[in-house]
Amino acid sequence: MKRLIVIAIGLIGLFLLVGCSNDTAYNDSYASQSNCNPEAAYTVEELGATIEAAGDFWNAWWWREGAFAWEHIDDSMSNFQPFDENIAPAHHPLSRGFSILLPSSGFASLDDISNYLLQFYTQSWVDRGQFAEPLVIAEFMGEEIQRFGWTNSFEAYDGELYIFTWNEGQPRPNWTTANHTLIEQDGNRAVVETVVSTFVYGYTGDGEMPTIIYRFTFIDGRIDSGYGYWYDAE
Repeated sequence: MKRLIVIAIGLIGLFLLVGCSNDTAYNDSYASQSNCNPEAAYTVEELGATIEAAGDFWNAWWWREGAFAWEHIDDSMSNFQPFDENIAPAHHPLSRGFSILLPSSGFASLDDISNYLLQFYTQSWVDRGQFAEPLVIAEFMGEEIQRFGWTNSFEAYDGELYIFTWNEGQPRPNWTTANHTLIEQDGNRAVVETVVSTFVYGYTGDGEMPTIIYRFTFIDGRIDSGYGYWYDAE
């Protein structure tokens, strides 16, 4: 009888142990699944850092620095006479302000550009073919007079990667002056307003430099959309 009681107690203990292990395994599995799709809250500092890193990429493109320095660009075939098809057809990137970006830049295709931009932008942004910085609209006296950022900075044509090089006059945000404000956050979605002082080529204002006020929407910590307004303090 004593032997039977001991066996029964042992079986009950084993059952409880197995049940506990199963619960633990289930909880671990659930935690693992939860971590695969986290609705993590990002701080405004983290989101601001992403905005500035993306902005530095576009500034390097505009200033021809780093990967986009002239040493990585073949500008020998640019067509300054777009209607002269002896140089290149009118629809060709060479006739629309583009030059060949050499592989020494570290980029050899639009896929390379896309993969790099995915550090800052969502897959949806890249899939929309937005190889350009966010659109900025300037309005004076109630009229829209200029649009910046609408031109694709990179294109592919006949196996070559091209970079837009006729980008004179666009405003350049000075990202060291950026001030970021978290407007809203709901799960994995966040909206940030960014105010940044802006260099404008040929600007002669005597007072405060113009600013751009951006509104960025983030999904999972990456930019999904963005636009800006250029505000001139004068």
